[in-house]
Amino acid sequence: MAQAHAGKGAEIVNSDQGCQFTSAEWIEGVGALGAQASMDGKGRWRDNVIVERFWWSLKHEDVYLRVYATVSELKAGIEAYIRRYNSWRPH
Repeated sequence: MAQAHAGKGAEIVNSDQGCQFTSAEWIEGVGALGAQASMDGKGRWRDNVIVERFWWSLKHEDVYLRVYATVSELKAGIEAYIRRYNSWRPH
């Protein structure tokens, strides 16, 4: 469970109904931060399609094609990919 940040946090935490978000530990942790858990319908492809497609593109167009020797190289490579993705790639 993430640490609470200083100041006012989120009142509602939205998630899907995957097992990691329906566990008692997750629900209690969200409540301990002063928020309420809210879940969308389970298994709807629309919920995550944009994010899933982005991660697929990142993996297949960059990460799998390069051999990053260190975490810092991987981080720099991903940051460069995201800059390219957001600036030249048609969406």
